[in-house]
Amino acid sequence: MIKFKGKSSMKQYMPKKPIKRGYKCWCRCDSKTGYLYQFQIYTGKTDNTAEEGLGCRVVLDLCQNVPEDTFIVFDNFFTSLPLLEILYSEKIYAVGTIRANRKGLPPEISKQNKDLKLSPGEFIFKYSNPIACIK
Repeated sequence: MIKFKGKSSMKQYMPKKPIKRGYKCWCRCDSKTGYLYQFQIYTGKTDNTAEEGLGCRVVLDLCQNVPEDTFIVFDNFFTSLPLLEILYSEKIYAVGTIRANRKGLPPEISKQNKDLKLSPGEFIFKYSNPIACIK
């Protein structure tokens, strides 16, 4: 978020963030150097966000110029199973945390299985080529 208090149609309001008003930017950066490769200013809701959602559209837009065999990491806002499949089909590898209520997750991983309690050090995994889910 880039702080801005003036008048602008692109200004966003996020009440739970440290900078509440300003321009929201999506960025693709290098993890070693912190170098900013590409960014996109969020201008508001658009009609062309397909069923994959905003996070998927943003990642695909920012990864258009990424060469094959690149490894991308993102957080749970962006991670979804359709996005991982699309990136894999373009020979871009990705990893990210995922929200437990996302569609398509195996029942063992999602919030549907509330009775499952894991002890410290235990984990569950489900694998379906090319995606692995680990809890």
